[in-house]
Amino acid sequence: MFPAADRKYEFSKTYRVLDATKRHVDQSVLSHRIKQIVFFGHSIGPADYSYFQSVFDYLNIYENNVEIIFGFAPYGNLSVDAAAHIQESRVAALFDEYGRSMDNQAHGNNLLHKLLLENRLSIHNYKNAEEMSYFEYRKLNGDD
Repeated sequence: MFPAADRKYEFSKTYRVLDATKRHVDQSVLSHRIKQIVFFGHSIGPADYSYFQSVFDYLNIYENNVEIIFGFAPYGNLSVDAAAHIQESRVAALFDEYGRSMDNQAHGNNLLHKLLLENRLSIHNYKNAEEMSYFEYRKLNGDD
């Protein structure tokens, strides 16, 4: 994460969310009623870990029945398999790092396995944002 005084801070996720608050003062970005969260178009790099930690902590993903979907789309000359492999590695690293931040280290060590066993973590290949939106709209409205 960049310090707020750093010019690069303006390009961080935290800054964009902060900037959005001036337009949505009466709405929270998160709700404890969330049952599914989709991350799409996110680098899932180490600089993003504090963002994910905040979301995961707020939703208490270990205890609550929240489904987490990481969407990706192949880019450049990458095949779908190569892009999926990159996404899988990044997601695994994210949950390893998040697990180390948990108070209960036993829970932190088994978090990824728990989410997978409970079918609450998945990685989806979307061709573009419109496809993701359409897919999620259909799923949420029972058109699956």
